[in-house]
Amino acid sequence: MFQHYKIIQRLIHILSALVFIISCACIFWLYQHGYLTNQEKIQALIGQDKVWGAIFFTIFQMMQVVVPIVPASLTMMLAVMTFHPVVGVLTSCIGIIIGTMILFLLTRWYGKRFCLLFIKESTLKKYEDLIEGHKSFTVIFIICMLLPFAPADLLVMLAALSNMQFKTFARIIIFCKPISIIGHILLLFYGGEWVIHII
Repeated sequence: MFQHYKIIQRLIHILSALVFIISCACIFWLYQHGYLTNQEKIQALIGQDKVWGAIFFTIFQMMQVVVPIVPASLTMMLAVMTFHPVVGVLTSCIGIIIGTMILFLLTRWYGKRFCLLFIKESTLKKYEDLIEGHKSFTVIFIICMLLPFAPADLLVMLAALSNMQFKTFARIIIFCKPISIIGHILLLFYGGEWVIHII
């Protein structure tokens, strides 16, 4: 897996930056053409097959956690707008929870070298030092998993590098992640509306 480690690391960093720029451009395009303010238009754009659409979004949410390239905010927003809000939230919750557990296991199996494919070494070291200065990483982890815009993927990797048991990790994710996802979606929609009114 790590035979061409530096090349893979560089490619992932470049791809992440490109996809982030493209995602921002897509959001702007969707807004300019009225898709973000008209639910019928976004549903027609993505498709009418609700079952396969929901399955696709669930798998996509899972993948974007394991390989954090596409911003989760974009996929969450599209899922809620394309389907019924409850279905949109469920697809996000199921996909992100499964993806988060896979990310934990991959990090535990491959260690820091896996983390550094997606995160700069200086950033990882900074967070490691910050956590080492606190007595209970578990408490910090629970609080962050409840917050909508916490650096969740990074914290999951740190949890995997710590001595936290998978059973403990899974319980925290199952109970806390849905709360942060719902908060994330509410902030995106109501915050977005507030920004649009200001503009």
